[in-house]
Amino acid sequence: MITISTDKNLFLNNERQGDRIVVNFKDGRNSSFPAEGLFTNWTGKQPDYGNFHIGIQSGVGYGSKIKFDNNSQKLIIGNYFAGGWNTKFVLNGMHNTNTPSQSVLGTIPGMKSQPVENLGDTILHHDIWFGDEVFVMGGVKINTGCVVGACSVIPPRKELESFGVYVGQPAKLIKFRFSEEIIDLLIKLAWWHKPLAWLHANHEFMHLDLNADKGKSIEVLKELLRNN
Repeated sequence: MITISTDKNLFLNNERQGDRIVVNFKDGRNSSFPAEGLFTNWTGKQPDYGNFHIGIQSGVGYGSKIKFDNNSQKLIIGNYFAGGWNTKFVLNGMHNTNTPSQSVLGTIPGMKSQPVENLGDTILHHDIWFGDEVFVMGGVKINTGCVVGACSVIPPRKELESFGVYVGQPAKLIKFRFSEEIIDLLIKLAWWHKPLAWLHANHEFMHLDLNADKGKSIEVLKELLRNN
């Protein structure tokens, strides 16, 4: 059975709304993912194993797939993830390229398959945006604030830097969203962990163009930290 988890302190209930599963939280926020076809194994069928965690106010896009090969694999998605259409999470499926054959020898009577390397958990932190048709392989760590462009491929065990913008096949860093000082202040503020009341109280800040006047943005962030 697939294990689905979220923030236990705020969780209210799960419900199906049309073609999506909606995770409701006590304060009115919610997350959602496709109700059908999201979880799969290498045969294209729904597996009876795997671990999936989704944070607050996160959404997995239509047509997306999460491929599990065994129960040790975890996909952990943090808060405020915005996933595009047809995202593919291939959490393992690596073949051993150091042996004479890369075929699945276990399908031959009397033979066994080569051991498969466990790539580790795939972790997406907070406030991450994926364009459509992003392909993510196992063991990946995507730090807070990242943007991943449409049709990008993130190789196994790749780590993406906080607030970086990545595109390509394989995905490469092309720029950072903000200056180093603003990034540092945003990480200290960690608004993605704030309660809903904080977001309401600071609604104008959440729409501030942090690149329009960097000096002003730094002062605003420092003031929020002082009042934190």
